[in-house]
Amino acid sequence: MNDIRFSPINTPPETPREIIEVKKEPKIKGKFPFKKIAIAILVILFVAILAVAFKSYVAENGASGGVNLVQKTDPNASSYYAVFLSNGQVYFGEIVQNNTNEMVLAGAYRMQPSGQTYTLLKLTDEAYGSTDKIFINRSQILFYEQLRSDSQVVKLIEQQGR
Repeated sequence: MNDIRFSPINTPPETPREIIEVKKEPKIKGKFPFKKIAIAILVILFVAILAVAFKSYVAENGASGGVNLVQKTDPNASSYYAVFLSNGQVYFGEIVQNNTNEMVLAGAYRMQPSGQTYTLLKLTDEAYGSTDKIFINRSQILFYEQLRSDSQVVKLIEQQGR
């Protein structure tokens, strides 16, 4: 008699099994330092955020925090400055703020040509009625210089009582 053998469904027929060789990767000594790397990344991010905040503060308020820290090293120097603009105008006053965006002059005056001479006009005396502060865009400033206390402009400002 012939034997008939049935194999269960979905089982492969019996064949010689191949020996599969699995290569194991070398083990890393200890665990990977995820915590240390995460802390290092957080510290770097914190320092970067502080640097950006500080840069923004300095850009907004100037390195002096918005206060004029120009030291009076020359005994003949006054607290007044002449600011020369790209449009040819010159303003005089005390610098109360000087940062990367703007310079602010308080007690501001400008020179008004009248014939062959110039008249010193206070900003508050202008027809449009401004305050005595002028906010000047830094991109419009060619240069500025500190005035001596014996300057004719300083003497006129002091005569007009600021």
